[in-house]
Amino acid sequence: MTTIIERLRSGVTGRYEIERELGRGGMATVFLATDLKHKRQVAIKVLDPELASAIGSSRFLREIEIVARLTHPHVLPIHDSGTADDLLYYVMPYVEGETLRDRLARSRQLPVDDALRIVRDVAEALEYAHTRGVIHRDIKPENILLAGRDAFVADFGIARAVECATDQQARTATGIMLGTPQYMSPEQASGEREIDGRSDVYALGCVLYEMLAGEAPFSGPTVQSVMVKHLTATAPPVRALRPSVSAGVESVINRALAKSPADRYQDAGALIRALDAVGSEGSARQPAMTGRGFALAGVGAMVVGLGLWLVFSQSDAGTTPDPVSRSPSLAVLPFDQIGAGQDSLYFADGLTEELIAAVGRIPGLRVISRTSAFAFRDKRGLTLSQIADSLGVGMVLEGSVQRESNRLRVIARLIDVAADSTLLNRDFNREVRDVFALQNEIAQEIAGALRLRLGGSASTPSAAALTHDVEAYDLYLQGRAFWNQRTPAALNTAVARFQAAIARDSNFAAAHVGLSDALTLSALRGGASPDELRTRAVAAAERALQIDSSNAGAHAALGHALFNFYHDYKAGEKHLTRALALDSSAARLFLGILYNDMGQPDRGIALLRQAIEQDPFSAAVRTTLARFYITVRRFPEALEQLRISVALSPNWSLTHVLTGYALVEQGNRTEGVAAFQRGAALGNTQDSAFWAYGLAVTGQRDAAERVLRAVVRDRSEIFSLDAIIALAYVGLGNHEEAFRWLDRQVRGAGSPAFIRLPAFDPIRNDPRFVRLLRDLGVTP
Repeated sequence: MTTIIERLRSGVTGRYEIERELGRGGMATVFLATDLKHKRQVAIKVLDPELASAIGSSRFLREIEIVARLTHPHVLPIHDSGTADDLLYYVMPYVEGETLRDRLARSRQLPVDDALRIVRDVAEALEYAHTRGVIHRDIKPENILLAGRDAFVADFGIARAVECATDQQARTATGIMLGTPQYMSPEQASGEREIDGRSDVYALGCVLYEMLAGEAPFSGPTVQSVMVKHLTATAPPVRALRPSVSAGVESVINRALAKSPADRYQDAGALIRALDAVGSEGSARQPAMTGRGFALAGVGAMVVGLGLWLVFSQSDAGTTPDPVSRSPSLAVLPFDQIGAGQDSLYFADGLTEELIAAVGRIPGLRVISRTSAFAFRDKRGLTLSQIADSLGVGMVLEGSVQRESNRLRVIARLIDVAADSTLLNRDFNREVRDVFALQNEIAQEIAGALRLRLGGSASTPSAAALTHDVEAYDLYLQGRAFWNQRTPAALNTAVARFQAAIARDSNFAAAHVGLSDALTLSALRGGASPDELRTRAVAAAERALQIDSSNAGAHAALGHALFNFYHDYKAGEKHLTRALALDSSAARLFLGILYNDMGQPDRGIALLRQAIEQDPFSAAVRTTLARFYITVRRFPEALEQLRISVALSPNWSLTHVLTGYALVEQGNRTEGVAAFQRGAALGNTQDSAFWAYGLAVTGQRDAAERVLRAVVRDRSEIFSLDAIIALAYVGLGNHEEAFRWLDRQVRGAGSPAFIRLPAFDPIRNDPRFVRLLRDLGVTP
């Protein structure tokens, strides 16, 4: 008798190469395969033959078409579907990781923070799908895939496709149940055909319960007994099984598991907001900006990550690059890693970043910055045309990197997206030690391919090798990877990696720049011994310039440190202007901040709007631009930028507190204070000080004073914290105390960044305030 795998192989010959079976479920068998056209691994899910016979191919495939339109970073998309030897199948990306069921089998109970993060990812996917009329109907640990710190929902809408393509009699005959008993909502258990997104919310509540308690909320000897419990019984309290779970989290679970849909969260978005409100209760406070793990690094993203083209396509014309200016413009997408091991990923990412810098030196070519390009590390479900539209470019460079021992193979493809034509397709084989020459060679090839479009020379300035020590280069790439996470622990690791690279090659200028960047960011975020960090940051940048006086990154790092820490705006402007001329993408952001701090917000806004054209997916750029808009009281424009920033980096506290500030200034006090509170829950004492201000100006004086006392008690060396404490005292009307904290800010490594906020208007004309700004070296 011919097996399913043999039938599938026969039916998809020439399109897919079937490797092996991955697993079986109630409705389908999953196979690992290679997509021969795109040279990528995929998972092919084949429906049970009896079910396929009962369904009929045309009705099922019509329903699959609807599901295949879903494009979201936490939805595992459908690449393809069809029939093969009377088998019905659909094709999904192959995710290297594990299912949540695998994780639970190994760990039984998950850390609270991990469980909440997974549920939030799934809820975001549900919210997206529900607004498009697609209900999952079978949320369970087996359908949640984990890769790095991200969760993906698989089989989205497949249960609906089966239901629409069959009747109850056919499902009974084949023994197919839509939904899984342990996670089935009461309305599903009672056989209601018309259900809505609240059924998925219930199932997700069951999953969260199991992750924390170590067992599903309801169990029994038979399927029927479990379904009856969903209809009639109350689940044991989570805290009875695991006392460390907070009361707030237990409350969220209880509401999600309400028997009546009307008593649950009415949509997945409401569940997300509830999780945001209680996510830090009883657990370690989250860093202000969390990393997304090496496997899916990028915008903090992450965020919403891939699929953000949907966000920008709905933005007004002022926030997205004009499509008519797309050519000549290029995005270098993260090169695919071929081969196992974290070192291979470091190397692939490092090569991509250096290529972005190299092609950025081609005259007349606009190149998208790293942050935005890396938002599309995982391109599942998106076409190159969609990616190009998102980034506002006409061309895309993509490829792959394979490193084995001392050999390096790079495949690079340059594609004109609008014309759907390949301008360059090259396979490079070199020794690893030749990586820098290879980067220049690829850049030269691109310039040659663009000769006519650029209307000038096809050449690009060559860059000298960063180092001749391959191990030092590897350490440097690791340092950059940790620096991109921007958490306190990751920054400490980044510093160690850069120092190790310098120990192997003391003339490695880029490693000195990386060290300066990491030390500066640590100082700004309240790292231990901030005075020492600032001193070392300046010294590292100066050492890099001694090695290479034309190093753009070194000029940017030094200029940034000088004006931030030492109020030397003249020297800061000089180095940042030089860095910008040398094509440093960071310099535009830093120079914009410098001008705003100096009291020239219009110049800062102009530079930041240019920066968005180069880096449209950067939450840092958009949030900084929003702060500049707030400075000049353009609150609607600030809120538009913050809306996008929150989508890009939902866990970055600053976006929430600035949103709260702008909303309160516009008179929307209720939503404003809620946004302040979200920022405080996600962030640090600086964000709590902002929250105290929000409470103060909305008449909640006692609450404001309580929060502010805690801030002062727990005060750390966070950059600009003293100014925000002063802000809170201004909100309380205590101007004398406000000036005491402003004086502390000036005596330290103070910055006028937040002192420019309109909230300081009540004391702005006080001679002490004017003198304070002059002491900072800027115009009042």
